[in-house]
Amino acid sequence: MIYRPEYDMKVVGQNLKCVRIAKNLSVNDVREYLCLGSVQAIYKYEKGKSYPQADR
Repeated sequence: MIYRPEYDMKVVGQNLKCVRIAKNLSVNDVREYLCLGSVQAIYKYEKGKSYPQADR
């Protein structure tokens, strides 16, 4: 069985938002970089409701 570490979704989301703001990036910039279809996914990540897959 492959070990998969546990992450705190709220911490991941807070970090994503802090880095995005510090780098002066829009939500759409992050969406394009992660090759996602909608900005709603980024908002979910930032609110700690989900997080991006680490295996992409």
